[in-house]
Amino acid sequence: MSILGTRVVRTEDPRLLTAGGTYTDDLRLPELAGALRVTFVRSPVAHAEITGIDAKVALDSPGVVAVLTAADADDLPPAGDRPTTEPLLAADRVRYVGEPVAIVLTEDSYQGEDAAELVSVDYQPLEPVVGMDTALAGTSLLFPGAGSNVVGSGGQPAPDDAFAGCDVVVQRTFPNQRVAPVPLEVRAAAAHWAGGRLTLWASTQNAQQARDQVAGALGLEAPAVRVITPDVGGGFGAKIATDRDTLAVAWAARRLGRPVRWVETRNENLLSMVHGRAQQHTIRIGGSRDGRILAYHLDIVQDCGAYPRFGLFLPTLTQLMASGVYDLPYCGASYQVVVTNTMPISAYRGAGRPEATAAIERAVDLFAAEIGLDPVEVRRRNLVPPELFPYTTPGGAVYDTGEYAAALDKVLTAAGYPELRAEQARRRERVTWSSSASGCPVTWRSPRGTTPGARRPGWWWTAPGRPPCTPAARRTARAIRPRSPCWSPANSASRWTGSPCGTATPTRCPGASAPTAPGPCNSAAARCTRPRSRFASRRAGWPRVCWRPARPTWSWTSAAAPGRCAATRIPR
Repeated sequence: MSILGTRVVRTEDPRLLTAGGTYTDDLRLPELAGALRVTFVRSPVAHAEITGIDAKVALDSPGVVAVLTAADADDLPPAGDRPTTEPLLAADRVRYVGEPVAIVLTEDSYQGEDAAELVSVDYQPLEPVVGMDTALAGTSLLFPGAGSNVVGSGGQPAPDDAFAGCDVVVQRTFPNQRVAPVPLEVRAAAAHWAGGRLTLWASTQNAQQARDQVAGALGLEAPAVRVITPDVGGGFGAKIATDRDTLAVAWAARRLGRPVRWVETRNENLLSMVHGRAQQHTIRIGGSRDGRILAYHLDIVQDCGAYPRFGLFLPTLTQLMASGVYDLPYCGASYQVVVTNTMPISAYRGAGRPEATAAIERAVDLFAAEIGLDPVEVRRRNLVPPELFPYTTPGGAVYDTGEYAAALDKVLTAAGYPELRAEQARRRERVTWSSSASGCPVTWRSPRGTTPGARRPGWWWTAPGRPPCTPAARRTARAIRPRSPCWSPANSASRWTGSPCGTATPTRCPGASAPTAPGPCNSAAARCTRPRSRFASRRAGWPRVCWRPARPTWSWTSAAAPGRCAATRIPR
């Protein structure tokens, strides 16, 4: 849909669905005839000083035309005087795994892969900063000249009286995890330099911004750079900016006076393409017990990776949208931006704003749980009503129009919310039993002879509230994948303590006490291992064999027939 609400027809789909796309590496143009292939030498360590680079052996390899390092970048303008400035190629220090250190240019791409391994780089490892808490602690600095790992901050802390009138206040800290964009088509670039002008073919979402970035990096006027964008093949925001890899391709073409092209591998893409999100949220939400939210504050720590690219700006968008769709008497946000020894962060699918939504919606759920109200009802009582539009949020965003309550009703109807709540209540009435010795869920494998398709092979089954040997248990069984620490993927029979086949009431989980079922397998001293007998694991149907440390020569198994339980002693 367009901004005016009219339907926009995609004109590119028939070609992409029939003939297919033409991506940067598919180009076969006269300007790119005889183009050299670029292979990057990338750092294998997260944080280290570079004490030396030796490319002599690589230069003697077949097909190698040149090996370029930061020492060869004497024809580039100064990158800037800020301590956190990102170089084209790492010079004295590497700050994340995958950071480019050198460029190998060869006649064919396979020659570059071999030659890149012959470039010798000496690293002196430094203590890596691997998380936001470590960055804030400042025990190791990425940029000693900056004096801190905090490279930006903004907003204000919550006033002392912001939560004074609240009956309930909930505070939590949780991550909005780092994600890799992983576009269908990886990054690629090709460059041709002739007559003082550069033509760059690049997989980018913004040709104009790419032109300006390339011109600035190479010290050219914008009219001297032409950027052509073939089919992009997916970007999700991660291809908006032109990263240093593409800039290095353009620089190499100008320096050598020959066309140059590069396409990354999928492994390179995961290592060195920008990531998204990577925030830590501390939410504080308070209100009355009738469901009215009176105050909300969001404290953001943004991990911008090794260099403050777009990550320096992202938390301002999170701050802007902190209140979401709710009319809150007080809503505030503050943020800090830190550098870590990880891939730099950039825009990704909403760029800071989905992070704000995730934070406020999780906060509302936590608040609803604390006061014992349905989270839907809490949301309904705090939505911005239609009569307040146009609405200016506490963060300064202006919402022109909206009917959030009507939209919520449609979502609830489509999801069948009342039915889901009823099903949830029914499931909560069930009880999951565990063995007395370990607390592992009572689970067992589906016996042979069950209805085909009713139970997936390889899954384990549980019947909450009943021992699995009873016929009623089979009717109420549901498939689960064991997640308890007693389960081992390497052991098809699982390892757990206690028998699944008791004749008395097993111990109830969680918390409630009940008599332990009799039988040798239910002893606190019993342990389960892989079945020692084909009879026990296959013919009996219940793959459980137990042994006592006091009787190492014997194993214990449940009865063969479902519906009755007995301990059977078999030789090990």
